[in-house]
Amino acid sequence: MINYTPSNQLTMKGFKHPFYKQLKPNNRWINMAEVIPWDELAGIYTRNLDPGAGRLSVDIRMVTGALIIKHKQELSDRDTMDMISSMKRLFVEQKASSLSAKES
Repeated sequence: MINYTPSNQLTMKGFKHPFYKQLKPNNRWINMAEVIPWDELAGIYTRNLDPGAGRLSVDIRMVTGALIIKHKQELSDRDTMDMISSMKRLFVEQKASSLSAKES
């Protein structure tokens, strides 16, 4: 089954990341996300997928974003996944440390 969040449902304005801070509007990834034709790319990506088959997929925007990161950073598949996983771990660790600092 296909999991996709249409681009008109997401905006970067007001979005807060795990540190509860506003994202910087001049961030290169934010600027790129605003001009990418997400719905068109999703249509191309899902053209040969059966929407009723299998388990729910990873959101197509995440898959597309990972591919963009891979090619913009000239990474291998493995390095792309390692980088994304490391970033997620970093966010979780920093969020946990900021929450424990608030409790102290």
